[in-house]
Amino acid sequence: TSIVLPEGLTSIDEYAFTETTSLASVSFPESLKSIGRRAFYGATSLASATLPERLTFRQLTFREEASALIALDALASGAAANTLGESTMLNRAYSYRSALDLNSTFGMGFAAQIDTAALNTWQGPLKSSFGFHLLFLSSVEPQQATPFFAAKDKVLRDYSQANKKFARQRYVENLLDNTEIRIE
Repeated sequence: TSIVLPEGLTSIDEYAFTETTSLASVSFPESLKSIGRRAFYGATSLASATLPERLTFRQLTFREEASALIALDALASGAAANTLGESTMLNRAYSYRSALDLNSTFGMGFAAQIDTAALNTWQGPLKSSFGFHLLFLSSVEPQQATPFFAAKDKVLRDYSQANKKFARQRYVENLLDNTEIRIE
């Protein structure tokens, strides 16, 4: 059995597919942000998971389109990118981001403006809710089916980290419940 999870799904609950022994492959939507603990525990036939396309890039932000165009010309003439762009709360670099991630960060429609064929060259200006951007696309990871055994180590690390975080939260809650604060 194969399933394609619907776009818009943001999380998979704990134990959602536990003991689903006939499940062989799953395709995750771009919108997925979290997978609950043991969501696929006992899904012994699970062989692959399909991840959406992901982009890695650097970006420069400008309030005015004209400033972005001037900077694009400067970059074409050999100017250093780190000397261009305006100060902003956005990062200068983003790694392994889906279209949904980009639209969430930069505003709806931003990802559709990116020319994924134009690798290792500055492109733009691209309009966002923050202004205009020049973008240097360094890699495009195509939608891919990842064999489950290849993702197993990462899943185990993530699971371990989640358990540690939960244990720390429980410890702090216990401390708060069992601590009396006296003001004298």
